[in-house]
Amino acid sequence: MKTDGRKIQFSLKHCYFIITTLFLIAIICGLFLALNNSDYATKIDNDMKQGAIPFIGLTPLNLFLRIFVNNIWATLFTTFPFFFFGLLAFFDIISNGLRLGVMAVVVVDKQGLAWFLAGVFTHGIFEFPALIIADGIGLWLGYLLFRKLFFKEHKQFRDGFKKGLIIFLKIVIPLLLVAAIVEAFITPKLMAWVK
Repeated sequence: MKTDGRKIQFSLKHCYFIITTLFLIAIICGLFLALNNSDYATKIDNDMKQGAIPFIGLTPLNLFLRIFVNNIWATLFTTFPFFFFGLLAFFDIISNGLRLGVMAVVVVDKQGLAWFLAGVFTHGIFEFPALIIADGIGLWLGYLLFRKLFFKEHKQFRDGFKKGLIIFLKIVIPLLLVAAIVEAFITPKLMAWVK
């Protein structure tokens, strides 16, 4: 019995659910990888330290601008190149989840839980939802592009693109703005206080 592909529909909420689930699974996998493979944990830790070098020594204002612009470009890169059919969103959320899980193990082991929470979750409560929403939009637009190409659903794709762009402008960018402000002006003080 053949299944009519036109009857299989995924909403943006479905994509948010898929991305959130992948993020949580990737975090758990990162935790287990770091706990059971110290070489892998060390490699990820070194990679993250290398990635942080351009941010060292910046004034809070310059740090805020660098973080905000960097995060905008990163989310744009995974949200709107939908011609990859949403695959970039999958890779992005899995990569971020794995790194977060590994970082949790490494940082808690070296600096303690309070330092990790101060360093990650103060701005992460804004940044992680922005990441999930952006990757959810990217996955959804990839799905809509697939349906446009194979089922000629042009209007659905146009409407979906407009909806995704509005959500990105009204929700993702403000969340990233707040996250960058917190990460630049508040997080360093909290990390120094709990150290």
